[in-house]
Amino acid sequence: MSSTPILDKILLMIRSFEDKPEQLEKLYQYMLDELYIEDNAVGDIVVPKRCAQLVKEVADSLSAAMVCYINPGTLEKIDIPGSVIDTMIFEDEENEENEMGEDDPFYADMKRIKRDWEQSITITPPESHESFSFMEQFINTLPQSRTRKALSGALSGRKPFSHFNHIIHQSDEREAWFAFRQKCLEKYVAEILSGKLWNDEAGNS
Repeated sequence: MSSTPILDKILLMIRSFEDKPEQLEKLYQYMLDELYIEDNAVGDIVVPKRCAQLVKEVADSLSAAMVCYINPGTLEKIDIPGSVIDTMIFEDEENEENEMGEDDPFYADMKRIKRDWEQSITITPPESHESFSFMEQFINTLPQSRTRKALSGALSGRKPFSHFNHIIHQSDEREAWFAFRQKCLEKYVAEILSGKLWNDEAGNS
């Protein structure tokens, strides 16, 4: 079976480096950093190796009700509580005084994002219907039991989030739920970044 034309070109380029160890080392390092995948898949989404840790860290931040701002050029991440963002009021550049005060660290972070970053990616915690779906999916993974029945009942009644959390924290499935929710959040983050970060990089390469 013949190789595809683009693969032939790649192999030809690699062979041209056979007597150039420094060039081969650079190529190898680039492939490790940018292309090689080592268990970096979240659901059906392949995550570039250099972004795998970022996905996990953003998922952790979302779990703590933070809004994450990511610099696509440097992958720097800044977290700001959603409740604080709602209180921020930015004046014109000529008058940057703010009722929160210049000493507020979250305001300073947001100001730096707006002033110093050429671009930013904003990732907010999942909407209520998405979080509800996480709980439904988790219940479907459980065997038939008293806990599964109680959790199903919680979702079908009033205040499903608070009742679900109360039951799960009193059950033996507590740690399993945290692990499952983390995977759901990582997939949520990966879906956003796949469209705004590494797909753009691939298109510009």
